Amino acid sequence: MIGYSKSMSKSMSESMSNLVIRAFSQEDYPAFLALSNGIYRHQQQSQLELEKNDDNYQGDYVLRRFSAYQEDKFVGAFEFRHLLGMFHPQKFHLSLMVGEIHRQQGIGTKLYEAALKELRSFNPISLRVQVAEEDSSSLNFAQNRDFSITKKDFLSYLELKTFEITPFLPLIHKVEAQSIQLKSLADLGDHEGIRRQYHHLWSQVRLDVPRSEPASPISYEDFVRFVYSDMGYLSQGTWVAIQEGTWLGLSQFFLRDRDGDLDMGLTGVLASARNKGIASALKLKGIMTAKAIEAKRIYTDNDSRNQPMLSINDKLGFVRQPAWVSMTKVFHYS
Repeated sequence: MIGYSKSMSKSMSESMSNLVIRAFSQEDYPAFLALSNGIYRHQQQSQLELEKNDDNYQGDYVLRRFSAYQEDKFVGAFEFRHLLGMFHPQKFHLSLMVGEIHRQQGIGTKLYEAALKELRSFNPISLRVQVAEEDSSSLNFAQNRDFSITKKDFLSYLELKTFEITPFLPLIHKVEAQSIQLKSLADLGDHEGIRRQYHHLWSQVRLDVPRSEPASPISYEDFVRFVYSDMGYLSQGTWVAIQEGTWLGLSQFFLRDRDGDLDMGLTGVLASARNKGIASALKLKGIMTAKAIEAKRIYTDNDSRNQPMLSINDKLGFVRQPAWVSMTKVFHYS
C-alpha cells in the first residue's frame, strides 16, 4: 500500500523555487506511469499492474512515494521501498525520476534531499538505486552522493516472430529421455499441495541467484499473494521439471498487461540436478507458451555474474540491451 507521510504535509508541500513536492495520490498515477514507462522501458506497467504491485506492501513492508509539480505540471517523483525478496527493515531501494525536459534544473537534487529527509525516521543503514549504464548524467549524480556500484544486470529480449523452435527441440527430448517430466502448473492443477511444492522449490533455487543483498525468506502466505495474485500470473507459463515425484527446476513467465508481451521471471534448478539441460528445456517450454498466446517478445534480465544463464539465453537468441547497474550508499552514524 501507498504510505502517506505526516511530515511531508508540513515541511515539503511548501514551494521550493516553484517546485512543490507532496505525497503521491491516486490522480498522480497516469503522469507517474508516463514518466516511469519512458525511463524504465524494460519494465512497462499499466496503472492496474502498478496499483496491484503497490498492494503487496503491507505489514512490515514499506513503500513511500511522492510527486513533484512545477507550475501545476508533473515534473518528477521519488519513491523508497523495501525490496520484497531481500527484506531488511533498514535497507531501502530508491527510485528518483525527473522528466527529460526538466533535467539540469536542480529538481533531482531537491527530490533526493526530500527522500533523505523522509527516510530518517526509518534509521536506514543502506540505500540502493539502479541506473542505466549508458546514462552518464545519472551515474555521476549517484556517485557524487557516495553511491558505489555493487552489481550489473544485462537486459535482453527474444523476438518471437523470428524465433524458430525446431532446431531446439532436441534439448527438450534430451531431458525427457532422462525420465524427467516437463509440466506446466496448468497441467498439474491448482491446489494447496501443488502450491506448496512450487513454493518449496522456488525458495531453494532462488538462493543461488546472484544479488546485491542476501535473499530473505518469503513465507508461503506471502508467496501465494505475490505470485498467484500477480496480474500477469500464467499457470500455463510456469514450468517445472519433475523426476519420480521430485521437483528439480522451474521457469516462470508472466504476462504484461500493458503490451501483452511476457516477462521471464526466475529460472532455477537444484544443484543436484544441474548439467542435464533442464534449464534450457524449461525456458523452451515457456517460449512455446509465449508463441501459443501470440506474444511478440519475451523480456528478461540477468546478473552479469550469472554466466550459465546468460549463456543459455544467448544460445536461444535473446538480444542483449544496455546494462543497468545497482549502486549502494551506506549510512554511517557517529
